[in-house]
Amino acid sequence: MKGEITVVDGKPYFASAFIDGKYVVGKDWDIRSPFFVYSNVRKWNIFKIEGDFNSVHDIQEKVASIAKENGYDLNQAFAFKIKGEFDALTAHIVTPRLPEVEGYRKGVKSQKFSFENTKGEFIGFYSEHHQGVFTHTDGFVHVHFLMKDKSFMGHLDKINTTGKTFKLYLPKRK
Repeated sequence: MKGEITVVDGKPYFASAFIDGKYVVGKDWDIRSPFFVYSNVRKWNIFKIEGDFNSVHDIQEKVASIAKENGYDLNQAFAFKIKGEFDALTAHIVTPRLPEVEGYRKGVKSQKFSFENTKGEFIGFYSEHHQGVFTHTDGFVHVHFLMKDKSFMGHLDKINTTGKTFKLYLPKRK
């Protein structure tokens, strides 16, 4: 493990952070991962979210609420996207954990990066049955942040945004 991978609209984004305080985002398919979750979404339904995000848990709650209100089965895992402008967020990029892997730094498992007043999208997965598999053990979502200009991508850790309107994308149901 030496970075984060996110594929959006068929385009790969690979983020690495081998040097303290710096990150690089690659955009080619010359990447590998020890684990990967994916969904092929051909069409999206778009919903409006108004209000605040003060945690990743808030994202989980709003995604679940809107999905349930619109007939989605929360027992089935699904992908989602949220687009908008965010007041403040922090995301991390994992770093190599073995000395023989390029970019290894002793005692460093990830690097955190913070942004203010930034536009972009959250790409995530919701599942009530994969805790500790592809979601954290204490939640039902796994969320990455991709900056609008595609210059940064990483795993979302913290979010604080108030009084905004966002677009939530859920897979179009058959």
